[in-house]
Amino acid sequence: MNGVLIIDKPAGMTSHDVVSRIRRIFHQKRVGHTGTLDPDATGVLPICLGQATRLAEYLTADDKVYAAKLAFGKATDTQDASGAVIEELPLPNISEEAFKAILASFLGPQLQIPPKYSAIKINGVPLYRLAREGKVTPDVKPRQITVHSISLTEYSPESAAFEACVSKGTYIRSLCADIGRAAGSCAHMTQLRRLASGRFTISEAVPLDILETADQPEGHILPMLDALSDYPQLMLSEESYAKIKHGSPIEINDKASMTETPIVAVYQDAVCAIGFATAGYFKPKKVFIQ
Repeated sequence: MNGVLIIDKPAGMTSHDVVSRIRRIFHQKRVGHTGTLDPDATGVLPICLGQATRLAEYLTADDKVYAAKLAFGKATDTQDASGAVIEELPLPNISEEAFKAILASFLGPQLQIPPKYSAIKINGVPLYRLAREGKVTPDVKPRQITVHSISLTEYSPESAAFEACVSKGTYIRSLCADIGRAAGSCAHMTQLRRLASGRFTISEAVPLDILETADQPEGHILPMLDALSDYPQLMLSEESYAKIKHGSPIEINDKASMTETPIVAVYQDAVCAIGFATAGYFKPKKVFIQ
């Protein structure tokens, strides 16, 4: 089977745990996830099956939407509730309106320092592994991120909740910690739910337990063409398909060659290639044999 499953990941499982469950349900080895969620996080986790595992890079490049909750007054080494408390400060003494202004100050492009407990690799070793082994973790370079929107959904002197749309690579744990500092205290993330990953939303996500008890679980699989619906499409003739399936470029019109985004080549309502248009030619980068 080839396609994409949108899973509503439960808390207490790693993203790899979810992949293992999907392999058992569909009796299929070629399965992978896109956009890792921490074990305590829930929500949208796209899972690729079969040939769709080669689509991962095109499904993770989009923005993400999260609902998060933070607790003021305590900072942890992991920046979430699973870590050890490393600092305690008085709760912020500000109004809800003042806190909304603080959230608004995080809008736009900015540099963010990722947490030391993260999957970022230094010399091939994930930072979280170094941290768990008690080894000295090198300073992590700030990364460019963008907070497209952020809105307050709950506020008290002890905690706050918000929804945010952010660019790929944004750590909500670190955002919570930075918000706590900006409020004159410290904070750590207590809840995280991913509401959307690119075009995939929580409304179309299926819980694992529902999938496991479904009579026809394959009915929840999105075809590869549907999963790539945000990308421009190039409809192929039989002659063009014969060239593309062997990795050869084909001539296209000037209008199509103007785009710098990936293009999905389609033949008989199925994805046969993903590539780019250059100088009036479509050049396939990945070919999918039907």
